[in-house]
This record gives sequence, structure tokens and C-alpha cells, in this order.
Amino acid sequence: MKKNIIILFTISVFLFSCEKPEDLTNQIDITEFNWKVKSLTINTKKTNTPERNYFDNEIDDIEAYKLQFNSDTTLRIDMSINQISGSYIITSQGKIEISDIVVTFICCDTEFDEDLAIKLPTVTEYQVLDNNLILKGENCEIELEKQ
Repeated sequence: MKKNIIILFTISVFLFSCEKPEDLTNQIDITEFNWKVKSLTINTKKTNTPERNYFDNEIDDIEAYKLQFNSDTTLRIDMSINQISGSYIITSQGKIEISDIVVTFICCDTEFDEDLAIKLPTVTEYQVLDNNLILKGENCEIELEKQ
């Protein structure tokens, strides 16, 4: 009996110590920060931001995959080689419209970059959990980290 109580106590301590991320969507203006893309999930397939570009060179640019929301309602992401730009409108807390997406074509992109450019304009919702921004769109989630 004593052993069962100890096991139950241990399990309850473990469960209560697993904190859920704090939802800060209503407290943080996402346009005041730059956000680094961490991953892209399409359907259920999650892909982390690549470490190597199309030519198999290491991506060491600290600006790569950084999303910037500009005060003039434009946005920009430098990818491994090319750049995405477009417009955004925050329609209400947690709701966003992204449009007018243009991608430079200096050279070849990774599959991740191409998927990011395709999925970004489908984003309609966002959520801020701790230091992460989650952009939600058509069968996708883009996870970013506050910089």
C-alpha cells in the first residue's frame, strides 16, 4: 500500500511539473519582433529548417529564415538563397492575412524553401506560445522562434 502511494505521488508530481507553454497571443504584438523559422509542418510531416542549401553548403547566415514584419505591412524572409516578400494584415487578435507573395529567383531553392513560399500565403491564424510564433494555414503550421 505504501509503495502504491509513493508511485501515485511520483506520477502526480511529474504530471503537474510538465508545464504547458503560456499562450501570449493576446499580449504580444508579433510585428514588434523578428521571428526565426524553426520548422514547417505540412499535413503531419514536420521538417526542420535546413542547415545546408541546394548546393550542400552550410547555411551560416544569421539572417537566413528570419521573418520580419515591417511597419508598412510588408514582410520579408531571407531563405537559404532567395527571398520571400509580401504583405500582411492582422485582422484581429490571432488572425492574419498574408498576400502578394513574391519570391526572388537568384538560383535554386531547397524543397523546404519552395514549400515555405507555397504555404506562407495560406496562413490565416497565428498563436504565440512562450517565445514561439505558430503560423497556421491550409494543412500547415510554420513554427518560428522570437529573436
